[in-house]
Amino acid sequence: MTDRDQIIAWLREAGIAVYHHIDQDGKYTQEAWGGPGTTAQLERFASLVAAHEREQCAQIADDMDYSPDGAIASAIRGRAEM
Repeated sequence: MTDRDQIIAWLREAGIAVYHHIDQDGKYTQEAWGGPGTTAQLERFASLVAAHEREQCAQIADDMDYSPDGAIASAIRGRAEM
């Protein structure tokens, strides 16, 4: 999944409408989201983005030799509880 596709998936998961604009030849031209959304929808979107970024950082920490017991990655993942 591309970054763009992932962002669209998060918008939809947060309940924010995403519209596809197709030109007269049936070709995709652009994508638009359906407005700012509610505060709850925006918070959900931000939460999804933050969770993804945390997991990406934790995976990098898992791959490093600095913390063989996984303490750094666990601390990063634990930030979701804060």
